Amino acid sequence: TVGIGYDWQVNSGWVAGIFADGQFGSLRGNVQDPFNAVTGRIKMEDAWAAGVRVGYLVAPNVLSYVNGGYSGSHWAGSNLFDSFTGAPVGFHTNSFNRNGWFVGGGVENNLDIFGITAPGWFMKTEYRSAFYDSTNITAFSDVGNVPAATNLHFKPWVQTISTSLVYRFNWGGAPIAARY
Repeated sequence: TVGIGYDWQVNSGWVAGIFADGQFGSLRGNVQDPFNAVTGRIKMEDAWAAGVRVGYLVAPNVLSYVNGGYSGSHWAGSNLFDSFTGAPVGFHTNSFNRNGWFVGGGVENNLDIFGITAPGWFMKTEYRSAFYDSTNITAFSDVGNVPAATNLHFKPWVQTISTSLVYRFNWGGAPIAARY
């Protein structure tokens, strides 16, 4: 994950912020057509998000927060197989993009704890649930790239839990890191 953001400490306990991030990886799932008994492995190759977060300092160096916003994703194509035998059926899907929204939350703490001095360094653990727009994916023949008679309905819902090491530059005056 690569991200950028800005947090404001509103008062001694509340923090509000904006952020954007990009995630690169290989989240995999299945796409299935129960009527034609075909299945395929589908992979989300990357996603991005832009949103807001609001949090409360539950301890002087621990922020608990919720977040939400807009998200986009890119999905790789898939080869299709017989659902029962696993044999290739001679069809594939192309790659595509989906947009949607997300909601989540987490906890972030600065690493100036246990006698360790690490100014600007934070550890963050976050849960995020992203809901992307549904689509009908067209299957194409491996020979001649002819579209199949039916489409696969796809409604992606992606849940992630991540732990990140974060560095805050603390631009613009008194650092928020002085408190959490």
